[in-house]
Amino acid sequence: MSTSVSAPGSNSEGLREAMSCDVCSEVYERTLRTPLVLPCGHTFCRVCLVALKKQGNFLCPSCRAVHNNVQVEALTINFSLLNILPFCNEFTFEQCNTHGDDLRYWCCTCDLPLCSLCLYSGHPQGHTVKLAQTFVQEKKRELTEKIKLFFGNIEDQKKELRGSFHGLDALMEELFHKNACLQDKLADLTNLLDETRKASDISSIRNFEKAVKNFKCKEEDAASGTDVAEKENAKNSEPAKAKDSKLEEAKSVTKSLEPCQEKESSGQSSQDQDTTETKRATIDYHDGRLLLHSLAKPDSKRLSFQMPSEVFLELSVDGRCLGRVFISLWCHMRRAQQFLALCMGTMGPTLLDTTASEKVGNVLAWRHAVDGDNKARTEALLTNLEWGGQWAKPETEGLVAGVESYNSFNMYGQRISTINSVAFGISTESTAGVILQAPFGRVVRGLEVVKAAFQHNPITLVTITNSGLVLPRISL
Repeated sequence: MSTSVSAPGSNSEGLREAMSCDVCSEVYERTLRTPLVLPCGHTFCRVCLVALKKQGNFLCPSCRAVHNNVQVEALTINFSLLNILPFCNEFTFEQCNTHGDDLRYWCCTCDLPLCSLCLYSGHPQGHTVKLAQTFVQEKKRELTEKIKLFFGNIEDQKKELRGSFHGLDALMEELFHKNACLQDKLADLTNLLDETRKASDISSIRNFEKAVKNFKCKEEDAASGTDVAEKENAKNSEPAKAKDSKLEEAKSVTKSLEPCQEKESSGQSSQDQDTTETKRATIDYHDGRLLLHSLAKPDSKRLSFQMPSEVFLELSVDGRCLGRVFISLWCHMRRAQQFLALCMGTMGPTLLDTTASEKVGNVLAWRHAVDGDNKARTEALLTNLEWGGQWAKPETEGLVAGVESYNSFNMYGQRISTINSVAFGISTESTAGVILQAPFGRVVRGLEVVKAAFQHNPITLVTITNSGLVLPRISL
C-alpha cells in the first residue's frame, strides 16, 4: 500500500481560475489586488489597471474599449467576487493515488497522509493519527511562530546596524578633524621650508633649527599621547570599550557600503565613453554638517568627492524583483542630465513605477515617466536634447539611448513621433547595421537583468520599482 500527494481536484482549480485576474493570473485580494469593474463591464485587479493607466492609452484588455478619462481610484469594487473569495481559500483534500479517496488524515509516526481505506486496511496500529485539517492548522501555527522569531532577529540586527551608523557619524567627524590637523601641519612645514631656504645668517638658521626641533618634539608628544590614550582606553570602563567597538563597527559598515565599481571591457570603443574630465569636489565636515564645495576651485590636497555619474534601476515583474541595473552616464550630455533627474525625481517626474512600453529590435524601451499626480509624462524635462549626427553610434550591447516617443496623432490617426521626450531604451545585444541616434550611457553591471526582462511577455509588466544614484568613494 502506498499513498502520495496529488494535485487538488478540478473543481477547486476552476474556482481559483474564476477568482483570478485575466491579466496577471493572480487571485484577487481585499487590499492590493482588489477586483475593479471597468465601465465596459470587465473586471481586473487594481495593480494591473494602475499599470495600464500609466501607459497613457487606457484600453480594456478584453474588449479593447477606451477608458482614457476614467480614474482607477473611482472604479467600482466587484463585491460579488470578494464575497466568494473565502471559498477559494477553504481546505482542499488531496487525493490518494492508491484508492482515489480524499486524504483526510495525517499519520505523525509515518509522516504520511492517509485516506480512510489506507487507515483501516493495513496501517500499523498504535500510530499517532490526526485529521488533515488539524495537522495543517497546527503546522501553520508552528511555522507562524518560527517566522515571527525571524522577524525579531532581523529587528535586533537592524538596531545594531543603526548603532553602527551612529558610530559612523562619530568616526567621520574624527577623520575630518585629523585630516584638518594634518593639512595645518603641512602648511606650517611648507612655510618653514621656504623660510629655511631663504636664511642668510647664523641667527636665522639657528631660529629655524629650533623651529624644526620644536616641530619634532610636538610630533613625538603626539605619538606618545596616542600611546598613553590607548593604554588608558584599555583600562577604561565598559562604556569606553563600547564606543571603540562602535567605531570598529562603523569602519566595517563603511567598507561594506562602498559601491562596487566595475571596469568596462577593454574592447569598448572610446567613443562610447564620457571623454570629459572627471571632476572632484572638495568635501569638509563642519559643525555636524558635511560640506561639498564648489567645483570652481578644486583643492587636490584635501579630501574630495568624485561627482556621481552612475545610476541604478531596479526592475521587477509583477512584484518579483529581477535585480538591479547599474548605468554609467556620460554627464556632458543633456540627455544624461535629464536621465539623472528622472532617476532621482529632482525635477518632479520620475521613473519609479513606470512600465516598459515595447521592444524596438533588441532595445527594451520606456516611453514615459510619471509625474506627481501619478500621470504619464512624455515631454522632455530639458531643451535641445542631442539627436543624430555626431551623437549617433552603432548599436552595441548595453548602450542606453534616447528613443522616439509617440504622444500625439495626426488627422489620419497616425502616431506622430518626437525626439524631445523622456523616452529611453537599453540595448540587449549588438546589432550590425543598426544606429542608435542618441546614446548617453552604458550598462556597467546587471545587463543580465535587462536581458531577463526583455524575455518577459507581456513586456508591459516589466516595472522600474526603484532608482537612484550610486555614490562614489571619498578619497584624498
